[in-house]
Amino acid sequence: YMEIIVGPMFSGKSEELIRRVKRAIIAKQKVFVFKPKIDNRYSKTDVVSHNGETIEGYAVENSEEILEILKDEKDFRGEPFDITAKLLAKSEFITKLQAVCMKCGKPATRSQRIVNGKPASIDSEIIQIGEKESYEPRCRRCHEVGKKK
Repeated sequence: YMEIIVGPMFSGKSEELIRRVKRAIIAKQKVFVFKPKIDNRYSKTDVVSHNGETIEGYAVENSEEILEILKDEKDFRGEPFDITAKLLAKSEFITKLQAVCMKCGKPATRSQRIVNGKPASIDSEIIQIGEKESYEPRCRRCHEVGKKK
């Protein structure tokens, strides 16, 4: 079966995946964890949370190779990734996480991309691997999309 965990940056997707995998290992289930090859911030193969928790994994080129998927649901503009919409439709189980909005403290469902202290322009590159220097969680009301360059 396919399970997908979605949410904005800093919503705990990696932590939730690691928690579930550890439980499955305790239950002596056979578990394989996959991550996108493009995301090599902390490790080329392992899944690593922002707080440093790690679980052994395998890097893959594309999502067709992945059985359990950890994915940002929307891009920095608040638009769904095409592949995420398809995967949500195919998944048997969906977990949708929220973060805390960095501006008002309400539940955050979006990833705000920041460039030089300002919201990224709408015509910026869609996929950019980054962390706190590039993204912050925002609620729908506080999320902003910068104007075209």
